[in-house]
Amino acid sequence: MKRVCVLALLLAAVILPPASSASWSAVLQEGWYVDLGPLTVYDYDPMGGYYPRATGWFSTPTGSYGPFLVTDGQYHSGDTRGVLVPSDAYGVQTSESLDLPVGFGMAIGEPIAYVGFAWETDYDAGQMRLELWRTRYGGQQELMWLQPTSGFQRGFAEVAQDTYFEGLYSFRVAVLPEPGSVLGLATGLGLLLGAARRRRA
Repeated sequence: MKRVCVLALLLAAVILPPASSASWSAVLQEGWYVDLGPLTVYDYDPMGGYYPRATGWFSTPTGSYGPFLVTDGQYHSGDTRGVLVPSDAYGVQTSESLDLPVGFGMAIGEPIAYVGFAWETDYDAGQMRLELWRTRYGGQQELMWLQPTSGFQRGFAEVAQDTYFEGLYSFRVAVLPEPGSVLGLATGLGLLLGAARRRRA
């Protein structure tokens, strides 16, 4: 058993690269992943209800962006977007995440009731995640919302309740790559140790 443990440690030292240089990548299978409805800022009406104050528009044109294809969504308009992967993509890095900024014709500092949008997703949440970010007054980025569940999901999200309009909002289809080399090594070591235990029994 000691020999097997020593062999496993040597194998790890040779195969496993340093943490900073480990190869992290995702596999994105061909298919549809995200549909986004209009991002809308709501305000209060005189009766205390809500009304749509402004609807945003996507500044990213339709077309190909790395492994992703951006469409004008189900309703084919400038305020909706769809995201799909036209063919299987291997070795996709975090740096290939897709950002979709949304513009508004509003002044910084205007009071708002909330920001809302309809969304649909169908992905493996271990490989990809839909997020909404905003840029605050001082320029810092703030994560407002994310969709962490795998499979087909849909809903209507409400964020930034009872606050002020601070600037740019941006959706991100974030790539969440797994450490392929680490997973492969762990599987190999597990099989090696399992075989050694069977021999001892």
